[in-house]
Amino acid sequence: MDSEVGDELLARFQRSDPRFSPMGNIQAALGRLQLRHIDAFNAGARRNGQILTRELSDVPGIRVPPADGDHIYVYYPIAVEGGRRDELRDLLLRHGVDTKTSDMADCGLLESFRGADAPLSPGQKPLEASVLEICVYPAISESAIRRIARVIRGWAGLSPTASRASQAPAG
Repeated sequence: MDSEVGDELLARFQRSDPRFSPMGNIQAALGRLQLRHIDAFNAGARRNGQILTRELSDVPGIRVPPADGDHIYVYYPIAVEGGRRDELRDLLLRHGVDTKTSDMADCGLLESFRGADAPLSPGQKPLEASVLEICVYPAISESAIRRIARVIRGWAGLSPTASRASQAPAG
């Protein structure tokens, strides 16, 4: 939910008298079949996120999520400093890498979570304005993930071929 329109959307949703219905039989059957593949999917997404964490952790102007060996990313979020997110996104697109800007709002900025007694500070901007999300589906090969990291490292003016993690002796 985009924080720019989040409060309005949330209010409209609350007024709409939302109703939820259970899955149909065909949806449930397909979902059960997909569960057979969930462990492999999660392992591949986890692997790709770990590669990006290792390769991008020393890149100036980029903040990666904390290293967590158990986290499963579908989209790997990086915070790009200095208002350069769109510049990096354009470069990645020119290299055939599709990304997306964050659609996740800081819920603390939404009135429903903030409360009337905690107004926003003037000029307070949500973090998602700097977040770029990179797809790390397990179908994306390790070599393709490493190529994405090389493009980002080159954009930051670093050697695209060697991160600190890549240069560390095998243990």
